[in-house]
Amino acid sequence: MPAQDGAATSVRCATSPQPTGVGGGLLRELRRQPLVAGADEAEWRTGAQTPGVLSYAVDPEATARLWEVGERLWEVGERLWEVGERLTA
Repeated sequence: MPAQDGAATSVRCATSPQPTGVGGGLLRELRRQPLVAGADEAEWRTGAQTPGVLSYAVDPEATARLWEVGERLWEVGERLWEVGERLTA
């Protein structure tokens, strides 16, 4: 896949004139993906061509937890970097 194809969805999301405040969804090939129904999740997990995303991928609470964990990991990384700098100085 050419780089421009891989970046197309991200670029469109960043530059779209469509209304803002439509977050909380996932796009694939420039199209918003529907939620996968619970009954279809097993098929989705097999890699079948069932379009969509699982509900946890757009769960605001899960997103907030992931963000918090990411921030903590970033802080740990910064501290490790500082220790490494001191050890090699």
